[in-house]
Amino acid sequence: MKKKILTVLALVFALLCCLALASCEEEGTPDTPSPSAPSAPAASSGEDVSGDVEFAGGYAFRLDNGVESRLGAVADDFIAALGTPDDVEEAPSCIREGTDRVYEYGGRLTVATEPDAEGRDRITQILFQSDAIALESDAGLLMIGSDVSMADAFFGEPSLVDAGHREYIPDGAFVTITESDGEITGIVLAFPRG
Repeated sequence: MKKKILTVLALVFALLCCLALASCEEEGTPDTPSPSAPSAPAASSGEDVSGDVEFAGGYAFRLDNGVESRLGAVADDFIAALGTPDDVEEAPSCIREGTDRVYEYGGRLTVATEPDAEGRDRITQILFQSDAIALESDAGLLMIGSDVSMADAFFGEPSLVDAGHREYIPDGAFVTITESDGEITGIVLAFPRG
């Protein structure tokens, strides 16, 4: 149990570091395209996929509570569907006018957003913290505690496998899975950045 708590804390720290690094890149640094071609955005009720091309083509996902969205989507409907967060951390964005936010949902889920050129919050990262919420697809459910082979069923062949750490690059995302003894201990979905 202590090992799982430390793993989750490490993932939360990594999430916050990635958010800070992504939002504080130097201006004028050219963006590197993602290694995979973007997929078509998922349509879900009320989801605004118009506007900022920078956030187009993010990974479409569905949670086991029926909430659907995609990385890069305007966050308003997704955040509302998840309910009131237990905590919201905010910091000025280093990329553009607006605020980066990290929403914490009771040890189940953490969602990071950043503003687009029009000031709308976009979903940039999701960290799964417990088995209280899962990703759902035709492959089944993927959650903390799932067999690591389920990650391959969801995301395909990993691009990196290293001592308890697996990385995947499905269309429109970077996915990091941590595992111990063949069991998933952490899941992070991140919008691909240059």
